[in-house]
Amino acid sequence: MPSLDSQNNIETLRRICPTCEACCGLVMEVDRDEQKIISIKGDPDDHRSKGYVCAKSQAFNYIYEDGERLRHPVKKTANGWEAISWDEALDTIAEKFTYIRDQYGKDALSMYVGNPLGHDFAAGIYLQSLMASIGTERFFSAGTVDQHPQQLVCWGLIGHEWLFPVPDLERTELMICMGANPVVSQGSLLGRPNVKDAMKTIRDRGGKCVVIDPRRTETADAADQHIFIKPGTDAYFLMAFAQVLFDEDKIDLAHLADYVDNVDALRDAVSQFTPESTAAVTGVSAAVTRQLVADYTATPKASLYGRIGLCTQEFGLASHWMLMVISILNGKLDQEGGMMFAAAPTGGSGPGVDGDVKPYGRWHSKVRGVPETCGELPASLMAEEITAPGNEVRGLLTICGNPVLSVPRGDKIREAMDTLDFMVCLDIYINETTSRADIILPSTVHPEHSNV
Repeated sequence: MPSLDSQNNIETLRRICPTCEACCGLVMEVDRDEQKIISIKGDPDDHRSKGYVCAKSQAFNYIYEDGERLRHPVKKTANGWEAISWDEALDTIAEKFTYIRDQYGKDALSMYVGNPLGHDFAAGIYLQSLMASIGTERFFSAGTVDQHPQQLVCWGLIGHEWLFPVPDLERTELMICMGANPVVSQGSLLGRPNVKDAMKTIRDRGGKCVVIDPRRTETADAADQHIFIKPGTDAYFLMAFAQVLFDEDKIDLAHLADYVDNVDALRDAVSQFTPESTAAVTGVSAAVTRQLVADYTATPKASLYGRIGLCTQEFGLASHWMLMVISILNGKLDQEGGMMFAAAPTGGSGPGVDGDVKPYGRWHSKVRGVPETCGELPASLMAEEITAPGNEVRGLLTICGNPVLSVPRGDKIREAMDTLDFMVCLDIYINETTSRADIILPSTVHPEHSNV
């Protein structure tokens, strides 16, 4: 419950930091009269973060007070941006988008969604209804630029593209981290604030932390061992890892035995990828690879974790597939101390069932016939899809994203946006993308929300 200093009208509120997935607890002091945030600190009573907080928490105040933040809808005019009412903005948008859909079909509309929606409860709920009402197959998001290989692997191996295994850092005795820097990012799909402290705790109980990364990151500095690897060669390294498991008869499916098939086919697939044959490719010596496999198999509670660095490369799908396969082959998937499945309090976190719709290839892009993945087309196709001859996008909605800046071929996306009949952006800033819009709708920011 909030507490109030009645003399100064200073209220103390408890909030959850929405800036990243760590969701650390915050204690905020606010002046209701002045509508100002006095201080933001870590909440010592939060059962997960226990008072820990990083610099990202201060973004709360910076954004809230930023004079350049939009606080009302604006429309583009010959004389620049002009403030308009919400009624005018929403009525205009409804009229324009309805006309485009009725005149040219549902795929004449397109959507792009950015990462902030992944940290907003209400947006996550209502986005699905908005997508269904628009109905376009030309849906793009930041997810196709970063994590889609991992999502497709989750579906292919365990039947649900959103059921990500996370490392059990509280009980693991060996943490292996690839393609991530959680000491800085606070951990994506890691489930633990203050990862540096978690790594220290692992070492204090006699465990070990290993980082495999092309550069010496902050996480590598905090680890017991840093293994340098050449960029983009993770799939080769992981196949060599699996080859040693087979060659040294270290396969132990354990509790997963009744749920795994095609093991012999995998044995054949990785048979040529010995540590000796891949060393020149990866830069990791055969001796180092073999020792890591020995440590992994000898440690009952070991976790093998990888994230975006394994996705954003030529062999991202193979890398994440092999990463999860290794956990399966040694019985460390969904096992204490290994890579475990989180149990969502709202349910729906169980494995897929027979007959589930495959989230791949249900429709294709208009220009090159690229298949959708998990309901989305690659954002790198935005420019060519917007300008597809005879099948153009005429109306575009972007939500909390800046694809002109963050998506490959952003210059082409910017040029394509100028061919649209109508464009709307939901954003709190005028930036490289929203500057192309006809109407910008700003949201409130997190200090103005209830704590959900």
